[in-house]
Amino acid sequence: MPTVTEWSRLYQASMDFKYFSPWNFMTEHQLFAVQDPETNLTGFCCILGQKGKHLALNVYLGIEGLKGYLQMLELSDDELWHPNYFKTLWGQTCLVSSFEDRSQLSDKDIEQIKVLGLKFKGTKEWPQFRDYKAGFLPAELEDGWQCRFLATALEQATQLANLIQTNQINATGDQIFIRVQNEQAEWNTIKVSMNLFLEQISDLQITYHNELEAYRIMKLPQYDMVFEVTQFLLPDPVQTKPSARGFFPMITAILEKDSKQLVLAEMTDSSRESYDEVLSKFARTLSRDLKFRPACLVSDHQEVIDVFADFCKKTKIPILKVDYLEAAHEFMDDLIDSTEDENYDFDEDSLNQVDVMMQTIREICKTILNSDSLSRDMSKEVHAQFSNIVELFHIVMLGNFNEFPDYWTADHVETACREILPNILSEEELKLVPEILYRYLFIAGEAKIMPNSETLQQRVKTVYNL
Repeated sequence: MPTVTEWSRLYQASMDFKYFSPWNFMTEHQLFAVQDPETNLTGFCCILGQKGKHLALNVYLGIEGLKGYLQMLELSDDELWHPNYFKTLWGQTCLVSSFEDRSQLSDKDIEQIKVLGLKFKGTKEWPQFRDYKAGFLPAELEDGWQCRFLATALEQATQLANLIQTNQINATGDQIFIRVQNEQAEWNTIKVSMNLFLEQISDLQITYHNELEAYRIMKLPQYDMVFEVTQFLLPDPVQTKPSARGFFPMITAILEKDSKQLVLAEMTDSSRESYDEVLSKFARTLSRDLKFRPACLVSDHQEVIDVFADFCKKTKIPILKVDYLEAAHEFMDDLIDSTEDENYDFDEDSLNQVDVMMQTIREICKTILNSDSLSRDMSKEVHAQFSNIVELFHIVMLGNFNEFPDYWTADHVETACREILPNILSEEELKLVPEILYRYLFIAGEAKIMPNSETLQQRVKTVYNL
């Protein structure tokens, strides 16, 4: 765990960063980097907060972090339906320093502030620090290095922003700035072509090591069948035990194209080791159960193809990219829809389940607000109240009807809108509810986060005459 000294430095760095407010003249697309003097790891940084949006510094860790950042920028509304949309949303690997309302902080956050003797007041004034790991829920910082590097990134981001604001440095073309420390522990700014880093972003390479099994599969007869392959995250996080970090289960599904018969369905986390498990399971299915090879595998996502590429090469099974997977996507829709009748108890304490739900909702809202494609046409007022009203609505549904999002009913949503919200929101806030609620339900439904979203959207349209 970080020491008091490390926490104190981090909070001071965040306050200095907030005081300088570089989001007033820098955008999230102005990427720069800070090299960690301890490990030489490059942290790719972007500043969020232009036009009063979510105030934060995101530090994407290494080339994998950069890859996740670029994938996030490429997301568009047209991809909301795709199973990999949610996977990309939760595929970030970064450290984040943000400024929140007090209600957004955890008990640990509040306790740490008290220990340091600090005081904050107002909206978007309370520092919060989080570790984002692809496929997992965000977590508090757990070790001293995270604390030290995030403090370093904040300090150097403030220094760099000052140089940019005062026109002491300028980048041209594809160049980005990198803050590095020399042997005399002095910080300097260098300019490097972005292509230097882009060239290091390689396709995901998973080596299949069981050469004997691959040889056996290669010798199997080949049938005229096409297997569709997809991978997606279930939208409900789970915990293996109360103290464990919540994660979004990754489903790997393989189906025969014409019959739509399920060949393999494997649930794992999103770690690299899990890909090895999936390949081993598929190999056993071919060699011991089916005892034949398909004519080819197909997928509509490059990362899935990359996962299976080495296996397919060694087993002489072609793998191709296609535009759409009918059987696989039907399976995904059916599986996610079926969770409406499941009760995801993360542990035996129902209060912990509520905490996990609220943390998930906050991160979903934060992701929506940080995405240009999802928030570009929001008014300033809608953007400012989006998270508050979405969170409040979840609390209303849970407190009045004992309904978690998977179980929301249209009648209770209507009751909440007509009878409950008018008693707890001001007139100005009530004017924002229709757009916020409808937009949230639409995005949650398209991203397969919430079952029954279309019915709920229709009811909201009826209530508010949209």
